[in-house]
Amino acid sequence: MGAQTRATHRLTPTTMRAACLLALLPLLVGAGPLHTALESSDPAEDSVLRKPPREIRLEYTTEVQLNLSRIRLAGPLEEVEIGPVRYLAADRHDVLVAPLPGGLPDGAYRVAWTTAGPDGHAINGEFEYSLLGPAPGQEAGESQDSARSETQDSLAVPPPGDTTGAGVAEGATGEPQSVGDPNSSRGATGGRWLFYLGIVATLGALSFRYAVLPQVTRGGELPEVAKGANYRLWRIAGLGVVALLVSSPVRLFYQVRSFYAGEEAIPFSAYFQMAGSGPWGSGWLLGMAAALLVGAGVLLARPRGERNPGWAVMALGAVFLPLSPVLSGHAWSRSPQVLAASADFIHITAAATWVGGLLCLLFAGLPALRAHGVKEGSGQPGLPGMVRAFSRIAMLSVALLVLSGGLNTLLHLETLAQLWTTAWGRALVAKLAIVAAVLGLGFYNWRFVRPALQETPRPGLLKVPATLELALGILALVITSYLVVQPLG
Repeated sequence: MGAQTRATHRLTPTTMRAACLLALLPLLVGAGPLHTALESSDPAEDSVLRKPPREIRLEYTTEVQLNLSRIRLAGPLEEVEIGPVRYLAADRHDVLVAPLPGGLPDGAYRVAWTTAGPDGHAINGEFEYSLLGPAPGQEAGESQDSARSETQDSLAVPPPGDTTGAGVAEGATGEPQSVGDPNSSRGATGGRWLFYLGIVATLGALSFRYAVLPQVTRGGELPEVAKGANYRLWRIAGLGVVALLVSSPVRLFYQVRSFYAGEEAIPFSAYFQMAGSGPWGSGWLLGMAAALLVGAGVLLARPRGERNPGWAVMALGAVFLPLSPVLSGHAWSRSPQVLAASADFIHITAAATWVGGLLCLLFAGLPALRAHGVKEGSGQPGLPGMVRAFSRIAMLSVALLVLSGGLNTLLHLETLAQLWTTAWGRALVAKLAIVAAVLGLGFYNWRFVRPALQETPRPGLLKVPATLELALGILALVITSYLVVQPLG
């Protein structure tokens, strides 16, 4: 073991340092696609029209989803019933058009819009324009195009620095005001975090059962420990299924609510529309189907069965679980799409395997060793083999996590200033800081705790740093959940 261990110690730190440098590289560049925002409108914001417009036209920085788009118009007396929203043309999915009725009275009008970019996240905003009637000498039969030409040069395009796009509205003072619901944002973050926790528990239980326990048994160290560990892993997987199933309706509820911000009544049909619309709906349906498949495997598996086919059913469902957040997150709107989606899938799988495996080590592996009859404080001969087997999985997961995370940052970050000028960027910096702390603890466990367990196999050497590492990992999941439910920028 000595020569092999020394070679590993020489190679691994170099590999990890290279991976960390690659992860920091995206922070030094400023390339990336635009997020979805309102680019211009007709009528323009704060414009004064002499002729009633025939339509509302909204142009965005990216393509938007028509079936998730709504435009409302409030007139001087009441809300105006407008025509159905449509695309400008078959090849212009970045422009929405809604026809207006004729005979609208003079006064101030407020346009409120809601739509979704390619990633399915709700963005909304509002602006005002005024209708004053024909100017002196203007004939009533003049065309709308003539009326537009009077104000197009100065009013058709918002002034530089306009932020009427994603999630903000400009009032008369020009200061941005949030039109989102903070409670909805917190609820969406909580639902997403519970969903991630379910993925962590499920993938962690499966990876520990198939990659860690066989290594312990193959080494001839306490094969009967696997029986107790299997029962505890079965319970952890069951709790993961509960988290997945509970989070699904919560996620759907707050996703629909984000498209009806500020409105009291939400039509029941909106939930069916959301579940069947675009990549977010596909991701939600896939997550539900995968959770039900994993749940069926949990029901089929016997708590202490080592060869029960239920575990294979659970593994089949778990393969599709990371695809759900890929479809319902930012990765699906990035370019190149295949690269962004693949990096996100690897990132989610690696994080769940690492954090979930650590969870199973603390709450399944170590308790199984204690249940075997070895008292706390004395040497546990099966502990070094179990920790050594988990370390192999953890190191591979960490390498994939860092590399895929760096690529994700490169594809999502538009400018370096975004890190400190936006809530999304500041949350990303917080996540990077927590991940760095988790990596430091993981390195400490691998470099110092694991060799110490070879000489004195006592769980107390591992519990404190491993528990702190797990707590930070779960906190990183909270910040990730916030990042995912927020529009970029």
